[in-house]
Amino acid sequence: GHLREVAHLARSPMISRNVLIDSNGRRCDKIIGLAVSLQIMIMAVKNILVSGNTFLSSINNVLNTILFFVVGAIYLWGFRCVSRRMKGLSIIILMASAILFCISALLFNENMPFVKELLPRTIVYSFIGFLYISSINDFEYLLDYMAKFSYVIICASVVSACMLMRSVGSGYLDSQYSMPLSYFTLIGVMFLLNKYTREEMKMDLLVIAAGILVIIAFGSRRYLLPIFSYIFVALVRRIRSDAMTIKWVWLLLVIGLLVALNLDYVTNRLNDVFAGQ
Repeated sequence: GHLREVAHLARSPMISRNVLIDSNGRRCDKIIGLAVSLQIMIMAVKNILVSGNTFLSSINNVLNTILFFVVGAIYLWGFRCVSRRMKGLSIIILMASAILFCISALLFNENMPFVKELLPRTIVYSFIGFLYISSINDFEYLLDYMAKFSYVIICASVVSACMLMRSVGSGYLDSQYSMPLSYFTLIGVMFLLNKYTREEMKMDLLVIAAGILVIIAFGSRRYLLPIFSYIFVALVRRIRSDAMTIKWVWLLLVIGLLVALNLDYVTNRLNDVFAGQ
């Protein structure tokens, strides 16, 4: 009798409808998450490679135009799902941001040429991107896609670092310092750190280490702060369930302090090694 009751509930129209709605909701979260993560990955890889290659840097405007339409097409693909989930608060925030953007342009007329150039990309990448992210109900799909694309981002940063060294060695560039390279590499490192805290795959640690090495050797060291902050918070959260983690917290604090006190020496030695190659 119990089995017949369960079978009857499974055939119930109300339950079938709820299952269908839940399935459609997950599908929309996947589509929106994929659209947003693709945009982040495409623009990150483009900016990383442009930072290390003089030819790509010379055609950066062309690449920006092409990728503008590519990202626009991706967002159009996912717009059907977003249109069903638009929230009033998100629309109000976008309108307020647009008003502030216009006021800033009117108050500082000297910036008008730059505003006109950046306006289309700001609308697509920032405003529409925010609208899509605010429409996500389950961020697990977005995190999963970003973790997968982070491998591509960090691989691109390693390739760009090699090209950057060759360009400097050949005299095409005067300096190995590249803030865009370190900034976009940080995106991949942070999402892989989040993945490692959940799955603890050793391969992720190797990729994370490669990304951190690129940031230290070629970019701004200030981007190391969010990395070590995330590691510290993740370890503190694990203390409640694993007392042995306390030892790792203290070990990382000591290592971080030593690195901070000798950061210039470490970066100079790394630069000497790469320059020698």
